[in-house]
Amino acid sequence: RPQLLLLGLSVSFLIGARLLNFIINHHIYATTNLNLFTFKAAGLSLYGGIIFSILLLIILHFLKKINLWEVTDALILPFGLSFFMMRIGCFLNGCCFGEFTTSFLGVNVPPNLIDTSNTLPFFNLIGSNFSKMHPTQLYEGIGALIGVIVFYIIKDRLKVPGWLTLFYGIYLTIIRWIVFYFRILPYKTWVLDYFYPGLYLSLIIIGIFLSIKLYKKSRVNY
Repeated sequence: RPQLLLLGLSVSFLIGARLLNFIINHHIYATTNLNLFTFKAAGLSLYGGIIFSILLLIILHFLKKINLWEVTDALILPFGLSFFMMRIGCFLNGCCFGEFTTSFLGVNVPPNLIDTSNTLPFFNLIGSNFSKMHPTQLYEGIGALIGVIVFYIIKDRLKVPGWLTLFYGIYLTIIRWIVFYFRILPYKTWVLDYFYPGLYLSLIIIGIFLSIKLYKKSRVNY
């Protein structure tokens, strides 16, 4: 049933997102009131949620014989739109912000609201005597939205089931990898220098490998 599938994916996403954030950010959990079982909409890592959701789909693929690629292709539009809205929410909340900048892309943040906890209250974009920061939430959100629009315009040309999922996944990972270097992040050095760059690179390589494999399989079938 679609409703049960969506519920299962939502639960698995939240569990995976929280668990990965706990692993890479456990020092924050140890020094704040944030904990592994909190229901706050904070302390979530996107790729942990995606990985857990994919694992659930793989299990259902073998147990219930669902078509994995058809399901993931159908989820790209709601995922992309949800990610865009989530990033707008992050922007308005002041979390997930970027580094200080003199670039014209920077937004003004009241100096008294700047801290290092990676969470700012709602900030004003107008006024003087403000410090500019990269609106990395908007970079990612707009990038995700543009990707959804572009890939849905050309989706009829992506005749191989799964290509929409993989191409959009590769695209979004590249966007997040670029934006990663403009963000202020509370992670340890090993996470910043090795874990996330390695994760991004691995996902891109896996995406390309699976795209080629699906193409070869489609050629054999036809």
